[in-house]
Amino acid sequence: MIATLPVGLSRNGQILTQVDVAVPTGAMLRQTRDNFLSNKRRQLYLDLAKAAITKIDGLGTPTESDILSMYMVDVEFVYYTLALLDCAGKKPELSHTCPHCGNVFKREYDLEKVRVARLGDEGFDTPFDNPERAAPFVLSKPVTGIDADDLDRGYTRGKVGLMSFGDWLDITCPKKTEIRGIGTVQSESLVRGIIELGPDWRNTGRVAVLDKMPTCDIKTIEKVYNGERPGVKPDTEVECPRCERTFDVFGFDWVTDFFVSSAV
Repeated sequence: MIATLPVGLSRNGQILTQVDVAVPTGAMLRQTRDNFLSNKRRQLYLDLAKAAITKIDGLGTPTESDILSMYMVDVEFVYYTLALLDCAGKKPELSHTCPHCGNVFKREYDLEKVRVARLGDEGFDTPFDNPERAAPFVLSKPVTGIDADDLDRGYTRGKVGLMSFGDWLDITCPKKTEIRGIGTVQSESLVRGIIELGPDWRNTGRVAVLDKMPTCDIKTIEKVYNGERPGVKPDTEVECPRCERTFDVFGFDWVTDFFVSSAV
């Protein structure tokens, strides 16, 4: 299946957006479930992406390096496409627990109606629609400790960009076995996401710098970083059928929630 990525890869001055996504097979499902049950989280996502993306128009068969350099929003779109093909027109069900009354229930999802926002779409305005794929932010207090020569120089203006698939794997699926809290994962995501904050940020950017920042400035960067960006946009608001109150689910994992499971 030929699909159009929300952002695309930049190669030799061209933006490559057309990819061939393989129809999911029993072999792909077996390997993915093996990785899932063996808790090989990194291989779970990487192997599936390598099996699914068979060709990138203008590049040919992608290497592992090509896939790792793709934006995470593009790889997430490929996972969504796999789930869409896997469901074959059927509507999968996911279980949810209401945080208000504790009711456990299932909700049906129509994946064909999920919105996909692409750069250049009419009516879709995003600060990431530029050659750098970066959005600016301004801090209330200058940040110091960034310069490699340890000069006490402060910076208030910077840019945050879209995360690559490789960076996402490094943060959420580290090669070394370790337990990471959600706060650490979010801080490391911001460190990777910030592409400019003083001239030495790319070399010295680290969580220790963020740890010294006021929480209001951390949240300023997070708001820009998590703002209106391209990619798959599922409806995450759920209504409990018992108490009729609504709540937001944290998000979907198109691999484990829809492809690996038997939700259909």
